[in-house]
Amino acid sequence: MRRSLRIFVLAASSTLAVRFFRGGRLAACSEREEVGAKKDDEKKTKNHSNNDPFSCAEPACSHKVDLLRRSFNQRRKFTSSSSSTSSSSSSSSSDASNTSEQKQQHAQDDDDYQTLDECPLDIAELGTSTWSLMHTIAAYYPDTPSEEERAAATQLFFALARFYPCRTCAGDFQEYVAAHPPNGSGGGGGDGGAEVPPAANSSREALSLWVCGLHNHVNDRLGKPVFKCEIKRLDARWKKSERTDGSC
Repeated sequence: MRRSLRIFVLAASSTLAVRFFRGGRLAACSEREEVGAKKDDEKKTKNHSNNDPFSCAEPACSHKVDLLRRSFNQRRKFTSSSSSTSSSSSSSSSDASNTSEQKQQHAQDDDDYQTLDECPLDIAELGTSTWSLMHTIAAYYPDTPSEEERAAATQLFFALARFYPCRTCAGDFQEYVAAHPPNGSGGGGGDGGAEVPPAANSSREALSLWVCGLHNHVNDRLGKPVFKCEIKRLDARWKKSERTDGSC
């Protein structure tokens, strides 16, 4: 009888030990899985932050309008949470709380716009600035450039295409410059005896028309209106305005 009781106690103890051991292993595994999942979430959040074009990390291929949209959404959440908080408080403390929250809101608005102004150029600002630079350079290019100036102009546009910050735009820029180089060495000639246009780097007018053609090429791809590439129009826009109202 005692022997049977001893065997029963040993068996019960073994069962409890196994359950305890398994429970400990499961708890340890569960804890490791939880820690691993937390690290994965932190990694995903970090990667998302790094890939967020509106964190000012690499905005040259993005638009600031999305940054504004995100800021407005944050303000909307802030306002809704403030409303729920103020509705649950007393009227006297509510006035003081609302005043404080309004100040915080104005400070947040100022910070948002200040941050927006301090961010690097986005794709639209970069494009507008680059077009203005290229059109103006062409407008002030010499009428009869020297060989050194012609070589410098060719190198300038090849370098801009190569180092343009927006990679997608740079690829298209490079293709255009390769197919229509400013020095005319690989430019498209006429078919059937048509007159071959002069090299873009040969004169101020030729370079201005070349930049206009490049601009129209990009606008056409983007579905935007194209310009009339006439030297008189280009000069009026980029060199000497014809306005008589003194606005330019």
